[in-house]
Amino acid sequence: MTQGHIWYVSFVDQRDAPPDRHARRTTTFESELEAKQFTRTLTQDRRVTGLTAGTINPYQPKRVVGSREIGRWLGDI
Repeated sequence: MTQGHIWYVSFVDQRDAPPDRHARRTTTFESELEAKQFTRTLTQDRRVTGLTAGTINPYQPKRVVGSREIGRWLGDI
């Protein structure tokens, strides 16, 4: 993790794994805006599933965005 990165986006990329395994990847960002921009690009790829996002400890206030909340977090709803 690079110093100053306080947001993460985690996802399953089906292109990186055999059919019987999940390849979960996590990328970190310095801001929520950067994390949202990255997540928007991921939502366009149907081979990417299980998107979650949030702040990295010990950053406060703690924020976790579950896969069911991603659309609302991105402002799509």
